[in-house]
Amino acid sequence: MASSASFSQSTTGLSYKASLAAGVFWLLAIFSAVFWALKWWPQPSASSQPTMAVNDAFTLTPTHAQLTKALGGANSAHALKEQPNTAARFVLVGIAKAGKSNGVALLSVDGQPSKPYRVGATLADGWVLQLVESNKVSIGASALGASALEVSLPKRN
Repeated sequence: MASSASFSQSTTGLSYKASLAAGVFWLLAIFSAVFWALKWWPQPSASSQPTMAVNDAFTLTPTHAQLTKALGGANSAHALKEQPNTAARFVLVGIAKAGKSNGVALLSVDGQPSKPYRVGATLADGWVLQLVESNKVSIGASALGASALEVSLPKRN
């Protein structure tokens, strides 16, 4: 009687393992069939693919002076008149940390997206961020020289 009980326990364990192996095999077979069906399924043509719209908000239009310079032309009186005001080139978006030596300001230079600048960093064309205060920054030709510009945060409504 003891031998028949151990025999039934061992066959139960084998049938469980066989069922598990068969289940894993069929799952792999189904996943493989789905993979190859999707691989061979006809893909939509390129014209029916969705396209992304281009946002013109950040499109820059070159000025006459910039085009003349890019094409190798000489500076004319007209080109010199179109040079942007130096103060208008810099827009203060925010201040992360104020301080004389370790301040960080979020500035937009020449209409580009804003970037963080530390005190002493070169902004553009040799302009250097000299000082960051609670609501304005000072910009000059060198880190230790006299301040040429002060740019303030825009007024909030």
